Amino acid sequence: TNGMFEVQCDADIYLSHQQSVVAKAEFYYQPDKYYGIASRDKGNEIFDYNYYSYVLTADYCKGLTDKFSIGLNTDINYHRFQSLPDTVDILYLVEIKSAEDWCNGVGFTISYDSRDDALNPRNGWYSRLWFTGYGRVLGSQQSFFKSKMDIRHYWSLGQDVILAAQLYADYTPGDN
Repeated sequence: TNGMFEVQCDADIYLSHQQSVVAKAEFYYQPDKYYGIASRDKGNEIFDYNYYSYVLTADYCKGLTDKFSIGLNTDINYHRFQSLPDTVDILYLVEIKSAEDWCNGVGFTISYDSRDDALNPRNGWYSRLWFTGYGRVLGSQQSFFKSKMDIRHYWSLGQDVILAAQLYADYTPGDN
């Protein structure tokens, strides 16, 4: 793909009384070509199209203890294909069902944080689990469930050396 463009802005905000907000805004643009491979239409037509994606996610968590928090999450997504010819059905190859698609969800979040410093950790664990439901009542074209996890560990190996490890997983069951 030539000319792909992606911008993402993340914000972790720590408030008083063990409250936090984690937010992400993302824009994704991908110009591409479709070559008719695996097409239901057996023609050999080649055409250019553009794919746009806009994503806004936010979590609000409140501490139950000094290490455990629970909260709510939101996930708002808008996807759009542009310059699709009416003669070729590309949309069955991707997860969305139309040239324009909303995919919105709400759910809950659980987190554990034993880092010595949230912004510049030297030691400790950070983990967050998300459980989010998406549905037509929220304006989505699909209904499904998604779970994600982010687990990190930090080790201080000396005065100026920190070793960090991260495991991130995203699971969406089903075929829709």
